[in-house]
Amino acid sequence: MKTNPKKLTYTPLTAEDFYNQIDKWTESDEYTKCIDALEAVPEEYRDYRYTYTFARTLENYAIIGDNDEGTPQDKRSQALLRAIALLESVRDKGQDLAAWNMRMAYGYQYLHGKEQTAIIYAKRWAELEPDNENAMEVIEELEKEIKRNQRKSAHKSFKIGDTPFEGFDFTEFWDDSEYALTEYVSDPPSDELISEIEQELGYKLPESYIWLMKRHNGGMPNNTCYPTDEPTSWAEDHVAITGIFSIGRDKDYSLCGSFGSKFMIDEWEYPDIGVAICDCPSAGHDMIFLDYTKCGRDGEPSVVHVDQEDDYKITHLADSFEEFIRGLEPEWMYDDDDDYVIDNDGDIDNDGETDIDDDIDEDNNNDVNEDEKSHKGVFAGFVLMSKHSWDKAQLIHDLSEKWDIAAHEDEDDKRDDALVFDVDGMIAAISLMPYPIPDGEAEVNAENNYMWSEAVKAAKAHKAHIMVAVLGGNEDDLIERGKLYVKLVAACCRQKYATGVYTSGVVFEPRFYEGFADMLKDDELPIFNWIWFGLYRNEKGVCGYTYGMDAFGKDEIEVLDTDADPNDLRDFMASIVTYILDSDVELRDGETIGFSEDDKHKITRSKGVSLPEEQMTLKISYTADSCG
Repeated sequence: MKTNPKKLTYTPLTAEDFYNQIDKWTESDEYTKCIDALEAVPEEYRDYRYTYTFARTLENYAIIGDNDEGTPQDKRSQALLRAIALLESVRDKGQDLAAWNMRMAYGYQYLHGKEQTAIIYAKRWAELEPDNENAMEVIEELEKEIKRNQRKSAHKSFKIGDTPFEGFDFTEFWDDSEYALTEYVSDPPSDELISEIEQELGYKLPESYIWLMKRHNGGMPNNTCYPTDEPTSWAEDHVAITGIFSIGRDKDYSLCGSFGSKFMIDEWEYPDIGVAICDCPSAGHDMIFLDYTKCGRDGEPSVVHVDQEDDYKITHLADSFEEFIRGLEPEWMYDDDDDYVIDNDGDIDNDGETDIDDDIDEDNNNDVNEDEKSHKGVFAGFVLMSKHSWDKAQLIHDLSEKWDIAAHEDEDDKRDDALVFDVDGMIAAISLMPYPIPDGEAEVNAENNYMWSEAVKAAKAHKAHIMVAVLGGNEDDLIERGKLYVKLVAACCRQKYATGVYTSGVVFEPRFYEGFADMLKDDELPIFNWIWFGLYRNEKGVCGYTYGMDAFGKDEIEVLDTDADPNDLRDFMASIVTYILDSDVELRDGETIGFSEDDKHKITRSKGVSLPEEQMTLKISYTADSCG
């Protein structure tokens, strides 16, 4: 039975029932009901417990909002100020209590520009509860915000000096990775080349840009973020870059290279306001430009962000190139803690980084057989994201419209960062993870994709990922589990910030993955989504191998030392894989396989060559006459 807050009456005899009801409404995010009930309590009963509870309710209303829908900024500020005033009214009793200082810290933290005050209470909270990790997390977040604001002030006061970058330390500025050196960094430009590039672009380059490029001509900086005063498609408070274009035309990411300034203006239809000097992790959907609109083609340009995703909106960043470079900041300063919310007891819950991971690990452990290295029945992979943001509603729509999959969530388990639902007895688990795949794993495996030259770039630039897994279902019908997995991943490929798909030991281009997934609509097996066909050449010829067969409980396949054309070898392996999976056959050592009565290829089962030695694989001869 629902309780009308107007009829919830407080007396000393009903105090516990009253606060129990407040807790129930708090658990269901019904804060307005709590406020109405608390305001009706007679003044003579408004003790410390009442005041603290009311302050907690106001903060939850301000930060979370009724039904977890947020609160308008004006009402949010009013609620926070009222909460602080209530806490101030009981300062004598609360100032030496951890919970009171915690509430004061939260109240000021979420008030614009009050970080310096908030950190005083957060540090006092930590002193009173030295083992409370949440207090330290709040302190760290406040310190980041304070430093960020200080840097913004410094950027605004910067003036160009007589000598470019005077006093600036470039010792740790560049990230000279192999990828950066290959794609971005060129030899120092000569004066003649600089003049040619300026004529080709139609703009005189800033002195500070030329100065820097003569010392390190292009590259990827370690600090990749720049603060903004207004939101962009990338983030609420900053933009990010991948690399700085070199002066030249020899590298793809040089001013006049394949993906340089002219390409972005001519092919991507960016406005001709000047020169594109930095690409961004969105893979072309936003760029950093030198803007000559106000200064003319020979003047000192400002630096702006141009947002293709927002009708080429231009956002001013810095008055000069030097100011922009000096103002670049490390990514960790903008690590979002959006997953942290204040729970009903005032603690912080990290609401989405491990739960789905734990579910998958537990379920996968139930799936594996006694051989701990077996991956039979394990269908899990990752969609790389250039930004920690997804459109969950769009994903649900795409699943329905493209694949006729109804994603019905359990109302009690709904989360903004996860989508978990049942499909014909199988559990589909999709979760947004606010961080890159650890240990550079995606970047390393991206190098395996010989069909997509941008694979490593996409992997290096990703900032978050969507984890996709299919759990449970009929153990005897792994094909259906695999089909569902492909549909889920293909739907995720349609997300705005999707830049790659890491699965089957390689990173795929999203459009490639989604295109091959369409084979399911023609009742064909999506072989190229499930299995990676690796190719390489050694001194004896062209070799190939599969990666992904073990998910179906099958041995991986190797074809070694052939004189075949690589495309023909890949097609040969794909035909065998299709036959094995479509017919659910087991190939054995000593047997032969062929596509006609006279076409017989010998099968040998032995330790891996292309794959780890401890892994037994099927070696299939490429030429039929090798069987004798």
